Amino acid sequence: MPKRVTNEIIKMQRRFLWSGKRDGRFSALVKWDIIQKPKWAGGLGVGDLLLKNTTLLFKWWRRFMTEEGALWQRVIMSIHNEDIITLQTPTLS
Repeated sequence: MPKRVTNEIIKMQRRFLWSGKRDGRFSALVKWDIIQKPKWAGGLGVGDLLLKNTTLLFKWWRRFMTEEGALWQRVIMSIHNEDIITLQTPTLS
């Protein structure tokens, strides 16, 4: 997802956990670092959205490069007018 969308979602997550105004400013009820920690480490288990998005992008890129002839790969290739053969990684002999 675009970084702008990621930032907006993070902003909404933070706003949800902030208390009312104090001196014209909002104050956090819990530190963001604690919110992102896993539950087993004493946090709320929210996680880092930017890191999760990057991880999923790499997962899809790896699957795209290794699953030859998959339907979703052919659809992506046809959208971008690419030949599947040009994107295959060379094999070492």
